[in-house]
Amino acid sequence: MCRNEAVDTETLTQLITDAKNGCRAAQDQLIQLAYNRVLRYAQSLVKSHDAEDLAQDTMMTAIRKLDQLTSPGAFFSWLRQITHNLAMNHLTRGRKFRQLDVEAADQRESDETDAATLTIQHERNQIVRNCMNRLPVDQQAILRMHHVDGVSLVDIAEMYDIPVGTAKSRSFTARGALRALLESQAV
Repeated sequence: MCRNEAVDTETLTQLITDAKNGCRAAQDQLIQLAYNRVLRYAQSLVKSHDAEDLAQDTMMTAIRKLDQLTSPGAFFSWLRQITHNLAMNHLTRGRKFRQLDVEAADQRESDETDAATLTIQHERNQIVRNCMNRLPVDQQAILRMHHVDGVSLVDIAEMYDIPVGTAKSRSFTARGALRALLESQAV
């Protein structure tokens, strides 16, 4: 489901109820409804060639644990949390998924940007990626979510089930750690 698409709460609630009762068609509809959103988030957490595996694992886990969802209105937030948890589990255990792929934003250079500028930008981006990948996984995740994906600290606090002040503190600490690494690289 694209961000600009909407599904009414009644329909979503009915699909979730039917899926919880074992209706395969409802489960399939939920997967179709949420897969693209989950995939986009997965792509922001892991390297692109692992994102599909992560998205599929998320959907399988969600269907299997659907009875744990207490509020149908929180379905997409719940999926995001599952995606995040699975990615962090794999990253911290060094299994299937690799380090976070930090592509801060697509480079949308204009035609008049010269090759030297592009080379410098590419080198700087590579240094930032390398420094980000040297951070602990939890710091990578909070920087990625807040500063790249634009997830609010309030939403991050909800995801981690921590106070907003703690989310702010963790973001501040992660930025400081990244800044120190970048300064050591003279960026």
